[in-house]
Amino acid sequence: ATTSGNISKITDSELSIEENLLEVIPVFPNPSSTELFLDFSKTTRHVSGIIIYNLLGKPVKTVIRNDDTIQNITVSDLPLGVYVLKINSAKGNISTQKLIIN
Repeated sequence: ATTSGNISKITDSELSIEENLLEVIPVFPNPSSTELFLDFSKTTRHVSGIIIYNLLGKPVKTVIRNDDTIQNITVSDLPLGVYVLKINSAKGNISTQKLIIN
C-alpha cells in the first residue's frame, strides 16, 4: 500500500492579544466611599458597558456608558469591600481593575 499526501511548512508567527485589550482606564479615587470617576479621555475604543462584581463573581452594579469624557459611578450603595470593575468594549473586549469601597 502506498500513501501520498502534502507536506506543509509552518512558519513561526507571533500571536498577539494586543488587539483584544482596552487601554488602561484611570479610575479615581480608589479606594472610594461615595463615588468613582472613570476617565475615558484617552480611550480609542468604544466602551459599551461597565459592570462591578463582588469577589464571588456576582454582578452587583451595571452602568450604562454615557458619552462624557469623565463618567461617575455612585458606590455609596455598595457594602464595604473589594470589588472587580470590568469594562466591555463594543467588540466584547474587557479591561479589569480592582476597586476598594471603604
